[in-house]
Amino acid sequence: MFSLKEYFTIFEVAKQTMGKKKTQKVYYTQQVIDDGGVRIPIRKSKDVICSFTKRYHNSLYLLVGLPSSSRDLLDYLCEHADQNNMVASNLKLRMDYIRFISDISSKTIIYSDATVKKALSTLIKRGLVITMSRGLVQVNPEYFYGLTESKRINLIQKNYHHD
Repeated sequence: MFSLKEYFTIFEVAKQTMGKKKTQKVYYTQQVIDDGGVRIPIRKSKDVICSFTKRYHNSLYLLVGLPSSSRDLLDYLCEHADQNNMVASNLKLRMDYIRFISDISSKTIIYSDATVKKALSTLIKRGLVITMSRGLVQVNPEYFYGLTESKRINLIQKNYHHD
């Protein structure tokens, strides 16, 4: 099995053969050094792919090798995320998701709470979902975002910014 970085390398090579990619440089403060009472910000930048990122080509799950339960949960989280890509990660979300999958599959797919927890853990380990705090996760805006590109870039900058 490939690592996430190896999958993205393969994916980037494939994309380059299909055409030029559009990127935008995102600047952020990585850390702040205190030098005798003077705070000095250390700035960094990251190139972020801009074109067709709202659902990252709908093939990311194949490249990363997500199991179906994780892929289904990722789609569900994308649909239920707020304008900051945040979703409450609690029992209510898990029960609503289990009920949703059961309903749309005519009760042929019924996930357990443990399966949903494992699926979320897989998404976090693969970097597709970010833990923001206890009970709050963010769908990684580098790969998934539903609003404007400028709002997505601002959100990515906030995620990398360090006070």
